[in-house]
Amino acid sequence: MAKKKSIKKKASKKSPKGEHESAIDKSTPFTLRLKPDVYKKLKSVAERAGVSMNQLVQGFCEATVESVLVGEAVPINKGNYTVRETPGCLAFGTFGNSTYRYNGRDMSEIDMIEEVGYPIPDDPSIEDLGFSADIWFGLDFSGRVFRRY
Repeated sequence: MAKKKSIKKKASKKSPKGEHESAIDKSTPFTLRLKPDVYKKLKSVAERAGVSMNQLVQGFCEATVESVLVGEAVPINKGNYTVRETPGCLAFGTFGNSTYRYNGRDMSEIDMIEEVGYPIPDDPSIEDLGFSADIWFGLDFSGRVFRRY
């Protein structure tokens, strides 16, 4: 009599109703090319922190992707920036309120409302400088000389 071969069923990739698949199951492969010196520095940071390179890069991406402002940070007054659309440029930070120039002074939206009332009138002496932004750092891939903010 011949022995029956046992057939192992492969585990289903479908998760039971109501359960979430692990993050690994839903990850997307991505190949990243780094300069050797950048790789060594990242590897050193990951080792000191006790995390994998993948965890470190994933963490960087998660921490910054919600705070990327497409464009170049342009100073509007001391410590305040706005972001102007510029191909190849990214600024990282957060948007604040509108900023205006009135009678030679740069003013926040709140100061402007206190000065001229609400709504802010359409007046040629009031220049809308755009939204102010708290800029942490910027990247410029436009081919110009790199500028730090």
